[in-house]
Amino acid sequence: MIFNSLAFLVFFPVVTITYYLLPHKLRNIGLFAASCFFYMYAVPIYIVVMLVMITFDYWAALWISRTDGRGRKIALIASILGNGLLLFSFKYYNLFADSMNVVLDTLHISNHLPHSSWLLPIGLSFHNLQSIAYIVDVYRKSIKPERNYIIFGLFVMFYPQMVAGPIERAAKMLPQFRQKHELRLQNVVEGGQLILWGLFQKLVIADRLAIVVNKVYADPGSHSTTEILLALFFFFIQIYCDFCGYSDIARGCARVMGFELSLNFNNPFAARNLIDFWSRWHLSLTSWIRTYIFFPMMRSKIFGGWALFNVVAMFVFSGLWHGANWTFIVWGILNGLVYLIQRKNRFLHSSGFKYIKIAMNIGLISLLCVFFRSTNLEQSGEVFKYLFVNYEGSFNIMGILDRLAISPFDLLIDLLLALFIIGIQIAMDAKGKNYIELVKIPGLLPTWLRYLLIYALIFGILFLGVFTGNTFIYFQF
Repeated sequence: MIFNSLAFLVFFPVVTITYYLLPHKLRNIGLFAASCFFYMYAVPIYIVVMLVMITFDYWAALWISRTDGRGRKIALIASILGNGLLLFSFKYYNLFADSMNVVLDTLHISNHLPHSSWLLPIGLSFHNLQSIAYIVDVYRKSIKPERNYIIFGLFVMFYPQMVAGPIERAAKMLPQFRQKHELRLQNVVEGGQLILWGLFQKLVIADRLAIVVNKVYADPGSHSTTEILLALFFFFIQIYCDFCGYSDIARGCARVMGFELSLNFNNPFAARNLIDFWSRWHLSLTSWIRTYIFFPMMRSKIFGGWALFNVVAMFVFSGLWHGANWTFIVWGILNGLVYLIQRKNRFLHSSGFKYIKIAMNIGLISLLCVFFRSTNLEQSGEVFKYLFVNYEGSFNIMGILDRLAISPFDLLIDLLLALFIIGIQIAMDAKGKNYIELVKIPGLLPTWLRYLLIYALIFGILFLGVFTGNTFIYFQF
């Protein structure tokens, strides 16, 4: 089930009303059942995979807490390997098989590894990281293991964030499932505004821009350099609005029921360099990687002195986590290398030329995103070939509109929407505001202006939205 579907339009109010009507002792059971239904809506059989993972990690944490010395470490390794094997089987096996088959061909060995036909369970990567963090925190004695199976199951499968995050920590979420949440008008209003803004980002911005992006990437050779540049720029805006739209809807749904999910973005378009950007983008993932990969590597006897290697390794992990494709690995390596190059660049870290640096950073990340968007390295090469090698610098607006099969009005709206989302973030950042505070702005305005903004979002969704049931990009991860 996806947030931009009619099914969810029925599911959300029914689950929310039922949650508040149930006695406090039954609320978690009802919410867990609703989360299971939400997950089963697409491929019912994969609920078995999720329940196996939940059960395995539930008992692994208890095993760790009851064991001392070497046994604790064995229990930790067993749990991490179990989660890793599950993710490898569904997500990475075919990449491994393809790579091994290339090696076998080079060695003139005819026996090849077979391909797996298993589909990746939606959101498995998010569940996996969240569960591993929980196990490690129990091992470090940062938290105590959760003994209530339903509450732990909810921590892994809480329906607003179960498919595409944010990746939550047990120390923050587990206590919330024990609280008795009262129905509060402020939560409903703020949650509703987050949901509305999230839908606007997804349906009006991301899905509109996707039309141009998909056409250009389908056949880069039939489009001019201007169109390719436009597609690169649009994709950066698209992936932000698609993913941030999901995160805002998730946070909004949770807030209506009294739960608080983590902020996942903090005005990333206002970043002046790549270092600044990665302190603003997908915060829950970058925080997880730093806590459970980078810092342990820096403290280890083997990798402790390899700081530069560890930085690149962190980005390679991020790329590989996003997808089992060499494009994501290259994307991670390039991000890591640029990160290291920019780290001590005085110009990029100085206070002057703010807007020039922002524009340069948007251009840089748009180029790096070519590998993120491409289905394979060959397609990435095609895009760069027609962008830099077979450069076609003429600008013919009618030719552009014809090749993109788009009207002047639609192209103008797309450009204005892209510039709007960048402009509002730069303005918010200049005021020292976090993205989360956008939802509080309507409450500071006069009543007439507040309702005008809300109605503008609603009418924008109805008249400019794309209602073709496009799934969220991060569902594939």
